[in-house]
Amino acid sequence: MEYVLSFFKRKRSTNNKFCYIIGSFANTAPNLRTPQSDIDIICSTNIDEFEIRYFLKKEYPNIPPDIKLDIHYSTPVNNTVEYNICYWQNSAYLPLISNNSIHMVPVRGNIDLPSVLRNEKNNDLPEYFNKVKKIEISHPIHFANSIKNHYGIDKFINTLNSSSLGYQEKNLLKNLLQINKISSSVHDDNYTHISIDKETNQIISKNKTIDYYNFYRNYMGYGRIYSFLYSNVWIKNMEKIFRD
Repeated sequence: MEYVLSFFKRKRSTNNKFCYIIGSFANTAPNLRTPQSDIDIICSTNIDEFEIRYFLKKEYPNIPPDIKLDIHYSTPVNNTVEYNICYWQNSAYLPLISNNSIHMVPVRGNIDLPSVLRNEKNNDLPEYFNKVKKIEISHPIHFANSIKNHYGIDKFINTLNSSSLGYQEKNLLKNLLQINKISSSVHDDNYTHISIDKETNQIISKNKTIDYYNFYRNYMGYGRIYSFLYSNVWIKNMEKIFRD
């Protein structure tokens, strides 16, 4: 009896399965956007990675078998599954396990620095630097990878240098790009999202607000002289005088 109940339970759960490809691969399939790209997957909680890879390989046989998957498990609410996309991204999705009772609804993300860097169709970065009061970074590692894998380091540095950002902000971003040299403190949960406030010279994170000087000293491991030179507010004031 227990076996029979288990069988019907598995069968019932199978009927509720769904699995869809979202993100860049949903727009570029069967080709990856870049050689470093992963594949974003959204699926029901009753599917494991092995099953996903089986259907992925069946549908796209030329995909590398060890391709990195970014799997998001979701439980439908009123038969609706919301999935996140970048502000510029096409809302396309591709079925691996289709389910006609599920309605897929895209949710566009905020415009932050990593998402701007990933937008290869439009060069939004100069306008972003020049207009925003706070530079939003979803994660220092994500920021660095977005530059290396999508925008290009040299192009980023050239765009940064020619922007209207202040001396301090330019150097902060250049230093954050060197993620391997940054103190491990920047990798903790407090820094999964940071804002660089151009007006107050502060770094705002999940639980902390800290000035540029102490961010250099305490979280990036630089000495007092370096931290002072690259963070002091008088530099910004001198820049403003020369511009005016």
